[in-house]
Amino acid sequence: MPKGIKDLYQDTVKDINEFGSWAGVDFLLRDVTKPLSRLGSFMFFAVILGIISNIYSMYYFRDNWLDIAFALATFGIIFALLPKIYAVYTINHFAHEIIREINDIISRLVHCQEKCQEMKICLKGFQFIYKVIKIVNLGTAILMFVYTFAVVFYKKERILFVGYILPFLNSKEYPGFEINLFCHMFEAYFCTVIYTTADTFYFGHYFIACRHNFVMAHYVRDFNKLVNENDEITDYKKVDKCLVDLLNEHQSHLKLMSNLTDFTIKQNLCQIIGSMCSIIMNIFVLVKILWISGLAILLAVIAILFLYGAMGSYYLICAEAFQNEIYNCKWYSLPPRTQKALAYVLQMSQKPIQPSVGGFVALDLRVFMKVSIQGH
Repeated sequence: MPKGIKDLYQDTVKDINEFGSWAGVDFLLRDVTKPLSRLGSFMFFAVILGIISNIYSMYYFRDNWLDIAFALATFGIIFALLPKIYAVYTINHFAHEIIREINDIISRLVHCQEKCQEMKICLKGFQFIYKVIKIVNLGTAILMFVYTFAVVFYKKERILFVGYILPFLNSKEYPGFEINLFCHMFEAYFCTVIYTTADTFYFGHYFIACRHNFVMAHYVRDFNKLVNENDEITDYKKVDKCLVDLLNEHQSHLKLMSNLTDFTIKQNLCQIIGSMCSIIMNIFVLVKILWISGLAILLAVIAILFLYGAMGSYYLICAEAFQNEIYNCKWYSLPPRTQKALAYVLQMSQKPIQPSVGGFVALDLRVFMKVSIQGH
């Protein structure tokens, strides 16, 4: 079983890494000491130039609110894209630490069928999140292109589906429209790959961290198996082993959440700001005209924002389920040393590392110090 779930996890990571390599962001398995690929370097500088050109677009069309709204759309998309590039290029060693920690967790489940099944749910959810985000992003990009080309060929209108990349070229005439549209094709390509790779890695592993609370709950239930009907301990050595296993699992959980913190703290705020820019643009444009492309972007952006909030709430639900297991176990029959350790785990789980706009709410070290002093 562990080999099967380990293969399931590694195959999903390889799929995400391979998809990211289409834009040079194969950061999951790339050696951090090696320089960026040519495609990755080209993409990085292309995004920087796109931001500069887009800021100039808003100045260039300062007297036309509709054109500014279109330009703001591109700015929102690229602005949210830039911190993702920063994350995958400069702090990808945190991604390697996260992958290593998940592999260690899987390796410890060798002797327990129930824990393996619970972990399998985590990894299937990770795979499902990857497929859903990939389909949504690809579907949005394809819909934008189909609508744009339908307008061009059937209505004989020259309309761009986002903002202007090169505003000094007249987008209503040849060759300005064709050049801008060609630039948009590159933009949509890179955005689809990078958004899918970065968001899948974050949300997928955050889902694993949520469900990992249920894996830890199985370790707590192991204590009940060692207490008989008379509330007496049947094997103190097994109690110590259960305690060590639980603490190791809890430490892995904290490492996993901390590495997710370091990997995402640079991009969450920019993600929100960029999304707000896109939403503001879409509201303005949808009032003016029925813009199917804008509606597609709007739905995708709202879905991502909803996912941010939903994952935070889901983590609290999973953490509460883990806390209930500690409350309901026969802790009163356990040795004092084990009771103190369970109190430590319980108090730490009641102050979880939670996602916030700027990153994560940090771990409460005062709780850690308080329980450590009590334990001694």
